[in-house]
Amino acid sequence: KEFERIYEEHQSQSRSGAEGKFEGGLADHSDTVVKYHTTTHLLQRALKNTLGDHVRQLGSNTTNERLRFDFPNPGKLTEEELHKVEEIVNSFVADSIPVNYTFMPKAEAEKSGALFIKGESYPDEVKVYYIGESLENAVSKEFCGGPHVSSTAELLPIEIYKQEIIGDGKVRVYARFK
Repeated sequence: KEFERIYEEHQSQSRSGAEGKFEGGLADHSDTVVKYHTTTHLLQRALKNTLGDHVRQLGSNTTNERLRFDFPNPGKLTEEELHKVEEIVNSFVADSIPVNYTFMPKAEAEKSGALFIKGESYPDEVKVYYIGESLENAVSKEFCGGPHVSSTAELLPIEIYKQEIIGDGKVRVYARFK
């Protein structure tokens, strides 16, 4: 019965997602999920800083227990690379950086360097979340519907506890709060 209940709940969430009812792509807006969602932005920045500009979001999933992030890379990260990514994210958390957003024309948002998912359809005006004092000096800026925390001070340090190859040139990492 417990399995059936969980399965039915999952089906209901999937239907809601298919109908576009997930604000910012999140089915759950609990404090923990919102924190993981903001952390996902920091993780993408840390991966780009560590591995290079080829890193971009291919997919992600956030739950109350962890975040998952998929991106192109020729192979798994080394232990040294994993440690560096964790250090970068955790330094952003320790720095208590404000999290803000602005609405702007899509073309202007692209010129600002805000990240977006290639192949995704966006309206003429987009919401850009940025982590920093201003859009110009932000450590992260992305097209995103939110929701997010108001400062990285609300987040916790992370650990990447698992990674796997999910296809040719695609890596998936899992992270959780320590």
